[in-house]
Amino acid sequence: MPEHEAGVHRTFDGQDAFVDVAVVPMDSDRVAEHQTVVIRGDRIVKVGPVGGVPVPPDARRLEGRGQFLLPGPAAIHGHNPPSGSAREYT
Repeated sequence: MPEHEAGVHRTFDGQDAFVDVAVVPMDSDRVAEHQTVVIRGDRIVKVGPVGGVPVPPDARRLEGRGQFLLPGPAAIHGHNPPSGSAREYT
């Protein structure tokens, strides 16, 4: 993985497989338990139940039991600067 300054998007060309993770799909009020999620580079390429989605042999396997995964980039926390703040804070 290339080294970059903080706050700059990093890319990864390999594959990761999150196995037995609880996925919060963000399309409704639900959690999909016991899922395998395969990611290639910066893309989700496969999601499905454990045992139904094979882990590619060259993927880095990440055990996810008891963990949650929220796919996709999201700005889920932020602070708005006060009115009249300097431009570099807006």
